[in-house]
Parts: sequence; structure tokens; C-alpha cells
Amino acid sequence: MKEAAEFCTQARDADANYLPGYLCLADLAAHEEKWDQVAELTNQVIALHPVRAPGAYYYNCVANYFLQQWPNAEKSALQALQDSSMNEKAELHWLLAKIYEKEHNRISEAEQLRAYLKLAPDSRDAGIARHVLKEIETHAAKK
Repeated sequence: MKEAAEFCTQARDADANYLPGYLCLADLAAHEEKWDQVAELTNQVIALHPVRAPGAYYYNCVANYFLQQWPNAEKSALQALQDSSMNEKAELHWLLAKIYEKEHNRISEAEQLRAYLKLAPDSRDAGIARHVLKEIETHAAKK
């Protein structure tokens, strides 16, 4: 990890506009669960070139989720959804559902759970998603 970080840092330092250097460092920091660093690095990438680095939004979302910065996590997740692959989209919908749960926004949480289940009906978290969605719908029906 230390050697990889040195190479990533050299790449970033050689060209401050070279986005993969920042993303490499963000990936390494994520593996070490250093969420402050992930957020800082991905914020730098987004500031440098928001359109050319869609992966930065995903990492930024995850970092802000673990830092309990719900509005920032939501904003990055919504941005990441625009440029993600199908697999990443499912993960982003799952993260958004968790974010909305933390914000006590059950309607949006249910929407994201439905989107998640549509994209990943057989995923490892699908059973939990169905259970939570059923609870939300049952609660809403009682009102």
C-alpha cells in the first residue's frame, strides 16, 4: 500500500490536473477507510474537472456516507447515477436508500429501494431491501 501510494502521489504531483493520480489515492484511502481523505481527494477531482471523473462522485458519496454528511452523500450519489454502469447504479440506489433512511425520508427511501430491486433483484441485500420496502409500504397504508 505504501509503495502504491508513493506512485499515485508522484503521478498527482507530476501533473496537478492528472485526475487518475487523485483517484488512485482516493481508492487507497478507501481501502484503509480513511473517509476524510477520500472526501478531500474526490472533492479536488470534482473541482478540477467534474465531467471527466464520474468515478469521483461514487467515491465521494461513499466517503460522505461514512462521514455522516447526508446532503453531500446524496448530491454525489445523484450525480454518480448519471454516469454509472448498471452494477454501480444498483449500489448507488442502495446507498441513497440508506441516506434517505438516515434523513427519515421514507418516501424517497422506498423509491430507491424499488430502483435497487429492479436492477439487482438477486443481490445479497435484496431480501433486506424487500423487507424494509414492505415495512415502509405497510406503515404508509396505515396512515
